[in-house]
Amino acid sequence: MPSLTATPRKESEILRAILGYLALVPGVVAWRNNTGAMFGEYKAKKWAVRFGKKGVSDIIGWQSQQRVSVFTDATTLVSPLARFLAIEVKNEKGIVTPEQRAFLDHVEKAGGIAIVARSLDDVRKAFPVG
Repeated sequence: MPSLTATPRKESEILRAILGYLALVPGVVAWRNNTGAMFGEYKAKKWAVRFGKKGVSDIIGWQSQQRVSVFTDATTLVSPLARFLAIEVKNEKGIVTPEQRAFLDHVEKAGGIAIVARSLDDVRKAFPVG
């Protein structure tokens, strides 16, 4: 008898959908951030290369905004501003590690945008288009 429970979506599928959506959001620049390590052997010598910082989110980038300053003499100054963006992608069963949570907390405390996304809808809520 077939199982009645749905198979969880792969994180890689959710990530691709999010990146495709973010490419349509005005002012957002975002990319996949890989972390991990590679191991190998060459001429009987073992080597390892680590890349990225443990806990950094799957998607990073920024959202362009404008800062509007109005002075007492009614002068208005509009200047560019960007907010750092960090999105940790998990499927419905995925667990956020302590290192990932700490990174998201640091981003949020610094004024950035920090999201755990388990679906494209989580990102759509944070970045509505139109």
